[in-house]
Amino acid sequence: MSPHRLSLSSRRSLQRGVTLIELMVGLLIGLLAVLVISQVLLVVEGQKRSTTSGADAQLTGSLAMYTLQRELEMAGYGIATSRAGLGCEIRSPRYTAANSASGVAERRLAPVV
Repeated sequence: MSPHRLSLSSRRSLQRGVTLIELMVGLLIGLLAVLVISQVLLVVEGQKRSTTSGADAQLTGSLAMYTLQRELEMAGYGIATSRAGLGCEIRSPRYTAANSASGVAERRLAPVV
């Protein structure tokens, strides 16, 4: 029997390959898989960003509190060794001191020691 005389059903059984519909179904399944994976990755990335930003804010706040505490504890240290060098003089003609001969009140602003 020659191959030209085979029936239509026997010719199809000899053919090998993928039909167009099978190829389109495979592409659709692959596209859906890529879509699901990309959505999962987007959600995970969003959660990671919010967790990281919260941790960064907490770290920045604790660093600011530490710096503020250190500055407040060190306020007044190392300015001068004697009371005469502390602060700045304020002279005011408006508010005169009772014991001032010049009529100008002299005050010194200085940190509490």
